[in-house]
Amino acid sequence: MSHIHTRADLVFAQKVQRALVEHLQGSPLKDDTLTIASIGDLEVRIAAADALLGQAGRSSVEAAAARLAAAEAAQRASELEVELTGRQTPRPSVEGDVVPLSQLRRRLGDHYLNGVALT
Repeated sequence: MSHIHTRADLVFAQKVQRALVEHLQGSPLKDDTLTIASIGDLEVRIAAADALLGQAGRSSVEAAAARLAAAEAAQRASELEVELTGRQTPRPSVEGDVVPLSQLRRRLGDHYLNGVALT
């Protein structure tokens, strides 16, 4: 499994997170408890996706987990950007054959629940 989509989503989430922190530094929202928790949650998602990507070469299961984690971090970053700034940075489009995320989630779940090999 190629990691190009995973890396693209991870880099996107990191860029949006940095832009959000920079934006919030000059905003009264920087002291808001829910805003602080949201930024913390995003940072955890990004760190988890990054750690999973570091292990993704070991198996297709780890590659799938990394792909999903990076996609979810990117999605959450997009949502927070709209919520906190009213703007939305377009997610990069990456060419190539990729399994849809919903199908990848199902395959990963089938692997963990039923022992089905991830292909």
